[in-house]
Amino acid sequence: MLKGLEAHMRFEITRGMRALVAYEEDDRWHFSDRPHMLRESAFRKGVEALASLGLSLDLVIVAGQMLEVAKLVREFPELAIIVDHLAMPRPGKAGDVVLWTDGLQALGETANVSTKLSGLWTIDPHWNRDALAPFIEQTLGCFGPLRVM
Repeated sequence: MLKGLEAHMRFEITRGMRALVAYEEDDRWHFSDRPHMLRESAFRKGVEALASLGLSLDLVIVAGQMLEVAKLVREFPELAIIVDHLAMPRPGKAGDVVLWTDGLQALGETANVSTKLSGLWTIDPHWNRDALAPFIEQTLGCFGPLRVM
């Protein structure tokens, strides 16, 4: 693992790696083929390698995984973690907004996590300003403008 990352480090533009670990049992979000990949020893070895090289970790996750990421963040406080697409909240899915709000609060309390203001189509496929605004405002409230990309 470390050798592969070191090979990438030869390229001046390398800043980190992206992990597509989003998984939901009852939905279409299966970028990962199994749940709880974040807990696996192989994944954690990769996280340790990224941290040792000063690289960041981008995570594509869903709202139900945010608290699991918060735990990972506490275990690796030296690693910069970026949550892509605001963790893809979906207001139309029962309980998803509550999971997202709780997860956003937990991740916002950690100094080494940022988020990307992207993938907003998961909130509203029509990009309606009134539908998107509460999610954007809440994200800025939890992370502040310096930790939202």
